Amino acid sequence: MIRLALRNLFQNKIRLTISIGGVALALLLILSLDAIFMGVEQRITVYINNSGADIFVSQADVRNMHMAYSSLPDNVRRKVNEISGVFEVTPILYLSNNIVMGNERNLAYIIGLPMDASFGGPWKMNAGRNRPGKGEAIIDRAVAEKAGVSLGDKVRILGKELEIVGLSEETSSLVNSVAFISMEDFQEQRDNFDTFSFLLVKVKAGEDAKLVADRIQAGVQDVTVQTRTDFARQERKVVKDMSTDVITIMNMIG
Repeated sequence: MIRLALRNLFQNKIRLTISIGGVALALLLILSLDAIFMGVEQRITVYINNSGADIFVSQADVRNMHMAYSSLPDNVRRKVNEISGVFEVTPILYLSNNIVMGNERNLAYIIGLPMDASFGGPWKMNAGRNRPGKGEAIIDRAVAEKAGVSLGDKVRILGKELEIVGLSEETSSLVNSVAFISMEDFQEQRDNFDTFSFLLVKVKAGEDAKLVADRIQAGVQDVTVQTRTDFARQERKVVKDMSTDVITIMNMIG
């Protein structure tokens, strides 16, 4: 029986070669798609993972950044600062928007950062400063090279021309990048005065981030409090849920 099967299998070597090649191509397609998706999924949380925050505080029921909107009044920052175990709080403004550089457009997470922020900004620099002042911006080095711009050139973010004063590393992916501008410019362009998108919280040495997050959740009303790990997990889940159907269809085709 086995001998007959082998004889039939090798009877037409051209057909056998084509069949093996087709199966190999299908498997390669499936593995490539899964690898690309895993890469995108990991890079989508690059800001969250490298922000320096142990805890993220957002508007009630907002559990991620991607395609989400969060708004917190200024008094929430004061209340969070008073919670036991909190070491430092950095407010940021956030919006997903385009960086316009001549004819080039790059979708990016736009982060409005206080000038004196000790964390929440770019974690690795290629050139220039790591904190933007008024009228200034920090963009990803790879994005800048693709568009042919560098330090001192102008980019348009949120409708305003800003000077590039810093080029960051490891802040881009296949789908977007991260850009940093001053909180003042962000507020002026979007009328976000006296409100913030997220609060980035660093806990005191020796404190457990989960316990401090629970204290904030219990002590401050109308907010959602998550550790960095939980916040990143929710971010990946959103992207995965959005892409699952596409990946499934492509794998079925494979």
